[in-house]
Amino acid sequence: MSRSDALANVALMYGPIVFGFVLVTWITIASETPVLFRVVALGLCGIGFCLFLIAKISVMKLGTRVSFGSPKMSTRHRRMYRAGYALMIIG
Repeated sequence: MSRSDALANVALMYGPIVFGFVLVTWITIASETPVLFRVVALGLCGIGFCLFLIAKISVMKLGTRVSFGSPKMSTRHRRMYRAGYALMIIG
């Protein structure tokens, strides 16, 4: 088993548990302090959008005006692109 397979197995095994804890925490914060919840959600979306934008600008600098997905990005920018999307979805 390669290292990437092992990491995928760990993510599939513990991912739902971690997601459940995060969801319960978000629901608790939202019910007790809705203003704080909105501020945190807006912050996560803002940070995610900035990461996404930086990754997309790197593709535009290569001369591609419109692109879908991350195949033309470097590894670093591909990670930023995916992390940005994840933060925007969580937020």
